[in-house]
Amino acid sequence: ALELGGGYIVGGGAENPGPSVASYDIGGVFWLTSRWGGAVRVVHGPGQDFYDEPVSSGDRTFFGPENVRYTTVTVRHRWPVRRRDFLEIGGGLMLHGRFTDQEQLHATGQVLHAALDFGGLSLEALFSRQFTRAVGIKAGITYDFNPETTNLQPVILGTIGF
Repeated sequence: ALELGGGYIVGGGAENPGPSVASYDIGGVFWLTSRWGGAVRVVHGPGQDFYDEPVSSGDRTFFGPENVRYTTVTVRHRWPVRRRDFLEIGGGLMLHGRFTDQEQLHATGQVLHAALDFGGLSLEALFSRQFTRAVGIKAGITYDFNPETTNLQPVILGTIGF
C-alpha cells in the first residue's frame, strides 16, 4: 500500500531541539501476512521554527531550526477492530535525519544554515479505515526520537492499496 499525507512535527529534545513545523509524508507498507508488514516513511517539514527571541552566544546569534527531513523503517503489526477498521502499531529506526539551524555571525553579518544530522528509533500508532479494497485512510501519532531530538507527529495518511 502507498501512503500519502501530512501532519505536524512537534520537535523537542535536550541538546538540539528539532523544529516544530507542518510536514508531508510519503510512505509504503508491504503486508507480508494479514497482520505483519514492513513500512518505510519519508518525512519532510520544509518550514522554519524561529525562536521568539534569538539566542546570542559568543560570535553568533541563533534564530532557530528549519527544514527537517528524515526516513523511518519500521515493522508494523495490525489488529482488526471492526470489519474495515484496524489498529496498527509499529517500531523501528529513524534514519538520515537532518535539519538546519539558522544563525548569523556577528563579525560579518553572514547568515549560515548549519546542518545537524540525527538518527534514532521510531514508534507508530495508527488507526486505519478501508473504504474500499484499494482506498483507505490512517490517522495517528508517530514518535521518532534519539536522546537529543524528538519528533512527535500527529499524522493523517491517505492509502492506496495494490
